[in-house]
Amino acid sequence: MFGRVIIAAATLAAALPSPAHAGGRYGPELVDKYAVPAVRSGATEWVKTWWTSKSDVCDVRVVVSAPGVTVTYPENTKTYTSFRRTADLARGDNDYTAFRVTATAAVTRWIDLRTEVSYTKLAAGTLRPGSAVNVPCTGDRSDRITTTRLLILGG
Repeated sequence: MFGRVIIAAATLAAALPSPAHAGGRYGPELVDKYAVPAVRSGATEWVKTWWTSKSDVCDVRVVVSAPGVTVTYPENTKTYTSFRRTADLARGDNDYTAFRVTATAAVTRWIDLRTEVSYTKLAAGTLRPGSAVNVPCTGDRSDRITTTRLLILGG
């Protein structure tokens, strides 16, 4: 049954309009506007969002919030999440952020997660895709707010 729900969710996701996306010309942006996996009401799940970047960035911090859910972050960052490899992302590279969601919604529905990403823009060519090399994080600090959709599966 859960497999059918996921297929139905994917079908519904394809039919829904993309959420508004605020932001500038540079820096991290969501590859997909949908967080995965779906979260059952009353359950706590690790959820991922996938990102790419239009420029080399460092010290990336992502904060997620929404009514009807509680969000917690990895133990090493506590108040935000960042990428799997490092807090840096090279231009054109992909990586994900992860956070835990506890859902309280009693009915199956989509919710919008307010996703705020802050980052420092590095000089072009500072990072190489797939690299985890530490570089000095200097440059202009920017913020972007976007929306990620998450399916809550009601009880």
